[in-house]
Amino acid sequence: MKLTGVPCFIATVLFFLVQANAFAGDKPIKEGDPFPKIVLPVPKDPDSRKYLGLSDGGAFQIQDIKAEVLLIEIFNSG
Repeated sequence: MKLTGVPCFIATVLFFLVQANAFAGDKPIKEGDPFPKIVLPVPKDPDSRKYLGLSDGGAFQIQDIKAEVLLIEIFNSG
């Protein structure tokens, strides 16, 4: 399976997740809380869309990714 564009997509997702204050409000995410709804642009690369199980479109949410397991890393640089 070709993974072209996936590292760029992952970097984009991580960039948006680092901006936690903009998405999570004034409370940090706690264990067991549902993941906040974050809208991201659909990758332009067809291989990346196929890899993520997304159709053509303008935007998607993390919940739209068709996968049995989805690993999301959140970095706090502050």
